[in-house]
Amino acid sequence: MESRVRIQNKTGYTAMNKMLLVLIAITLSVKLFAQEEINHDVVVIKSYSPVIGDAQKLSDSPQIVDTAKVDVQLKYDITAIPFSPNYIPKPIQPVSMVGEPLNKLYHHYVLAGFGNYTKPVFEYRYGTDRSKELLGGFNFKHISQHGNLKIDGADKKQYSGYSYNMAQAYIHRMFKKTALETDLTYRRYANHYYGHNAFVSDTLFDKTTNKQAFSWMNATARYKSTSLNPNDLYYNFAMDYNYYEDQHSNFLNDFGINAIAQMSLNNERIGLEFDYRYYNHLSPVQLFANSIYHLNPFIKKSNKNWGIEAGLNIDVDANNDSTTFHYYPKIKLYYNVIDYFLVPYLSISGEKQSQNYRKITLENAFVKPNLVVRNVNELIALQIGFRGNFTSTLSYNISGKYRVIDDAHFFVNDSTNLTENQFVVEYDDVERYDIDAEMTWIKSKKLRFNLLAQYHGFKLDEIEHAWHVPDYEVHFSTNYNIQSKIIVDFDVFVLGQRYAKTYYKEGLSSGYSVVKVPETLDFNLGAEYRYTQKWSAFVRFNNILARKNYLWNYYPTEGFNATLGIIYSF
Repeated sequence: MESRVRIQNKTGYTAMNKMLLVLIAITLSVKLFAQEEINHDVVVIKSYSPVIGDAQKLSDSPQIVDTAKVDVQLKYDITAIPFSPNYIPKPIQPVSMVGEPLNKLYHHYVLAGFGNYTKPVFEYRYGTDRSKELLGGFNFKHISQHGNLKIDGADKKQYSGYSYNMAQAYIHRMFKKTALETDLTYRRYANHYYGHNAFVSDTLFDKTTNKQAFSWMNATARYKSTSLNPNDLYYNFAMDYNYYEDQHSNFLNDFGINAIAQMSLNNERIGLEFDYRYYNHLSPVQLFANSIYHLNPFIKKSNKNWGIEAGLNIDVDANNDSTTFHYYPKIKLYYNVIDYFLVPYLSISGEKQSQNYRKITLENAFVKPNLVVRNVNELIALQIGFRGNFTSTLSYNISGKYRVIDDAHFFVNDSTNLTENQFVVEYDDVERYDIDAEMTWIKSKKLRFNLLAQYHGFKLDEIEHAWHVPDYEVHFSTNYNIQSKIIVDFDVFVLGQRYAKTYYKEGLSSGYSVVKVPETLDFNLGAEYRYTQKWSAFVRFNNILARKNYLWNYYPTEGFNATLGIIYSF
C-alpha cells in the first residue's frame, strides 16, 4: 500500500491548522509503525523552517509563605575562674650608666716664657688630689717688662718697665652641708711714671726715682651653707683683711665683714644681708679713716615663669668729719615671656660705694701718691633689659642702665707737676647712660664665640667731659680646640675716643685745653700646641697691628709684642 502525503507550507496558515497537521502526522506514523512493511514517499516542496513563538514568562518569583514563627532567645552564663600561672619572671637589672673617664690629674703646673721688650713670664701651680672633703693648693705668678717706649715730643725713649708678682695659698674644707674656705694672698705691683708732657718738659726720668710699687696682703675666711634643700636655712659669712702700702710711705688697713642669710616662709624667701667695711689711710700728709655700714632686708618670690625681689638698702657713711644715713630702694623682677627665648627683667637700686687708696691705684696705677678720693653716692640705678636663648647654643643679653651719681670721679693730669705724669681726680654730679649688648655662641665643646658691646653717655653738671671714659667699648673673643692638640684663641679690643685735660702756662696766664685720646684698636692671637699630656708649647702675639694705643693721656702702650714659652705638668 502506497501513500503519498504532500505538505505545503503556505504563509497565512493559522495556528489551529498547524496543530491539526501535527496530529495527523502523529496518527499516520503510529499506524505505519504497526505494519510490517512500510514504503512511502514524502515529497517536500519547500525546506521546513520551524518557528517558535514568543514565550509568555511569569514576572513573579515563587515564594513559600510560612505562617509559623519561632522566637529564639539565647541565654548563657560565664563562670569566671582565676588563672594563676606558675611562671615567675626574672627581675630586670637596671642599666648602669658609665660616666666619662676623668682626666689624669697632675699636681704641678709650670709655665715659662719670654718675649720682646725683655719680658719674662713664669707661673707655678700646685693642687691636691681630687677629694669631696679637702682641697688645697698654691699659686705663684710673675710677669715683668724691662723695655723702653717712645713718648710723643721726646727725643729719646723712656724706660717703661713694670712687674707683677702674686703668691697665693688656699685650703677649702667641705662638710656634709657646709664648707669652710680660707685664702691667703700676697701681691706686688711695680711701675714707672714714664708718660709725660714732653712738649713742656722733655725730661729723661731715672728708673729709681720715677718708680712706684704697691704691696698688698689679703686674708679671707668664708663659712657657708651648701645644702640644696630649699627649706634649709642658707647662710654665707665672710671676713677679710687687707694691708696695702706703697713706696711713698702710704699705708692702708682695710677690714670687712659680709653676712647673708635667707630662709623659706609661706612659699617665699626672706633674708637679710649685712656688710661692714672699715679702712684707715695713713699718709705723710694726713690720717683718714672711714666706715660704711650696709643693711639690706629683702623678700623673694618666684615660680617657673617669673620672679621678684623687694628690699631696702640702708647705708651709713661715717668718716673723720661726719656721719650720714642713706636709704635706697632695691627691686628686681623678671618674667619668662616665651620659654626662655625672651625674658625681660628690671632692677631699681642705689648704694653708697666706698673708695680707698687701694681701689684707686688698682683703677689707675699712675695716680699721685697720697691721693684720697671721696665715696661715690649712687642715688638711683635703673636697669631694663632682655635676655634669653635663640637656640640651645646661642644666648643674648641686652640692657640699658640709667644712674644718678653724686661725687663721681674722673682722672685728670696733675697740673701742679710740670711733666703732668701723675693723675688726680675731678668730681661732678652726673647722670650716666649705659647700653650693654652681649652675645655668646657655643658652637660645640671645642668652638665658642663671645661679643660684648657697650655705650657710655653722660649728662654733666660742671666739668666739660667725662675725662678718660670712652664713648663705646667692643670686645670680641673666640677660641677653638683642634683635636685636643692645638688650642687657638683670638680677641679684639676696641675703645672709642676719649677726652683728657691738659694744662698750660704762658707768662702770667694759665689754663687748660682738651686733648683727644685716639681710639684704641688691639688685635691679639694666641696658640698652644699640646705635644703630650705633660708637655706643651705656646705663642702669644699682642697688638698685631702695631698701633700706638694709649691707656691714659701721655701713656702709650707697647707696640707689637710676642711671647714664646713651654708648659710642663707633672
